[in-house]
Amino acid sequence: MKAILAYIVAGNLVAALAQQQSRYTVIDLGTLGGTYSFAFGVNKAGDVAGAAATPSQTDGFASTAFLWTRQNGIVDLGTLGTPAFPACPTCNSGAAAVGASGQVAMGSEIATIDPNGEDLGQWQPFSPTHRVTRGVI
Repeated sequence: MKAILAYIVAGNLVAALAQQQSRYTVIDLGTLGGTYSFAFGVNKAGDVAGAAATPSQTDGFASTAFLWTRQNGIVDLGTLGTPAFPACPTCNSGAAAVGASGQVAMGSEIATIDPNGEDLGQWQPFSPTHRVTRGVI
């Protein structure tokens, strides 16, 4: 009987210690003006990479890449638009990971329609855009 009581006391002590060690903070990262956001990666500094809705992205899937830091809050990383790729205001993007130095790995649709009708990005599964997707850092 004493052994059973000792196990119960030890178990309660371990449970109490475990509860004391569980500490975390929940932070609402916000959106880019829309109604939803998704976090996909976090580094040791607490920087978060993800995708969030802009005011025009309302279907629950369309999104734009972001980087959130404690210093700057949520920052819109946009989509891939360079002289080689024309601007695409209706394209989608998403950031998947953030490195120790703040480098962000992301994917972005470009304005070019895939010649095979593929939709690799799957940004809008119920109404696919069939745009080409590029990975960038």
